[in-house]
Amino acid sequence: MVEAGEKIKFPGGGTHFHHGADKYISNIANMLNFKDNNINNEGMLRTVLDVGCGVASFGGYLLSSNVIAMSLAPNDVLQNQIQFALERGIPAYLGVLGTKRLPYPSRSFELAHCSRCRIDWLQRDGILLLELDRWSLGAC
Repeated sequence: MVEAGEKIKFPGGGTHFHHGADKYISNIANMLNFKDNNINNEGMLRTVLDVGCGVASFGGYLLSSNVIAMSLAPNDVLQNQIQFALERGIPAYLGVLGTKRLPYPSRSFELAHCSRCRIDWLQRDGILLLELDRWSLGAC
């Protein structure tokens, strides 16, 4: 972490952005066959659910592409990370998956991102995947 004036920068680009966040996000857009490897797909992608968000760096980087990410920490151990995300102005929520229905309406997100989130998506006959499917707009 480096202080740069009124901003705090993370020179490593986050824990899973080994080659920088821009390259990581561009690679995701490329895998999805988005035009010009642009993550917002010419305005077609606007909402992303970032599961296992850490300090929500992914969501922070998406803001510059006009994409809003709801950063979801899947267990209460990550409470401090969610607080840090909120203090940075990034939408974030602490929700223990599988214990109750989370407060997102059906078809809320166009894309779900989960990198190193350590979630067993198939537990309890795939109930978490069913909930993810409920949230998914299925646009991508």
